[in-house]
Amino acid sequence: MKAICTELRNFELFENHKKVGRITYKNWFSSSAEMEVDKMPSYEVKSIGFSGVAFTLFKNTEEIATFKMNLKGHMVLSFKDEQDYLFKRKSIFNSKYTIESANGQELIRLIPSFDWNKLSYSYDIAYEDKPDILLVLAGMFCANYYMALSGGAITTTV
Repeated sequence: MKAICTELRNFELFENHKKVGRITYKNWFSSSAEMEVDKMPSYEVKSIGFSGVAFTLFKNTEEIATFKMNLKGHMVLSFKDEQDYLFKRKSIFNSKYTIESANGQELIRLIPSFDWNKLSYSYDIAYEDKPDILLVLAGMFCANYYMALSGGAITTTV
């Protein structure tokens, strides 16, 4: 699976050269985004409160998940179907990210790469068992957020 940055702030997710998802940020400095799975734009991520460390994921107008940073600097992804995941950076000096199940099993690995010609990021996404596309998009959103916080991203600014 691969995610490619298009139009500076938007990412398209491909599996076997077929587009399966997309993240569109509302504007350059936005921490809100729209997500689409299989060409159905029915998801929206909005920041919660002033701190900028928590987000809500909506399907149409229904809240289906929250993304909140914990004290260790990891994002806890809590879905309303009672599935919790942990998004975290592998190490301070390593720009690889993972999504783990509640019991600590690595489900998804996101490996960003920077294209100096386009001044944008793309992601290689690795997994053992095929993950839910919405979970992959949530992980991409969190990775973009992390990179924006670290100031290391030209195309991902909160």
